[in-house]
Amino acid sequence: MWWQPSPTNKRLAGKVVLITGAAGEIGSEMSRLFAAEGATVVLADIRKEPAEILAAAIKDGGGNAIPFEVDISNSKTVERMFAQIQQKFERLDVLVNNAIDITGDTTIYKLEEAAFDRTIEVCLKGTFLCTKGALPMLRNSGGGSIVTISSVNALFGFAYTAYTAAKGALISMMRLVAAEYGHWNVRSNVICPGTIETNSSRAYRNSNPDGYTKLMQMYPLGRIGTTLDVAQLALFLASDDSKFITGSVQVVDGGLLAGRNLSEQEFQES
Repeated sequence: MWWQPSPTNKRLAGKVVLITGAAGEIGSEMSRLFAAEGATVVLADIRKEPAEILAAAIKDGGGNAIPFEVDISNSKTVERMFAQIQQKFERLDVLVNNAIDITGDTTIYKLEEAAFDRTIEVCLKGTFLCTKGALPMLRNSGGGSIVTISSVNALFGFAYTAYTAAKGALISMMRLVAAEYGHWNVRSNVICPGTIETNSSRAYRNSNPDGYTKLMQMYPLGRIGTTLDVAQLALFLASDDSKFITGSVQVVDGGLLAGRNLSEQEFQES
């Protein structure tokens, strides 16, 4: 048999997974899915109460999760988090770099320095600190997977100066991690989602229905993504199903970057 299922048939059975920005909409989707697949999930988030609520919901559903309040841009709090993971579990198998902060982000001419700094500190520096902290633990566990959430903004300019810069840098940094630490059996892959159905996209739809309709027309599949679309890809990259995949950039965007979906009339007129 070319494939051997796990004893519990769960892809992350017995694994310890750290997810940053875990209380966010994509983060919480990944957290619930990973827990359902047998992982013990460390819910790292700067917001204590939402992380605690999510942990309780996962436990009520039969999963295993613990919340951890942390500002990943602060090296001291990151070091304390990894020390506690080591003390409690003595292992780490998967790191998901997901946390972002784009408060105040805008076009480069309008962007304030403080807003730029904060976005870079969380998205880029925070990913650096968490990856640095995770690597020795992943090595000691016999290897593992790092999944980093970037964006289609990293591959094609859409909006948000600091966010685009940080997400582009993440790709270069995390591909280098794949090259440098493959000999530790550590894999590093990047996911670039397109527009995802979240509170912010729903607010945009309600405030600008015409703009939202035009946005839908940019996607060949005729819809934007869901948090589950991202979570399922993250699960694949976190699990042994992808054990020979590293250094890759996986786009989950409904065909957005493939090209515009022309209507029949537009096609005839072109």
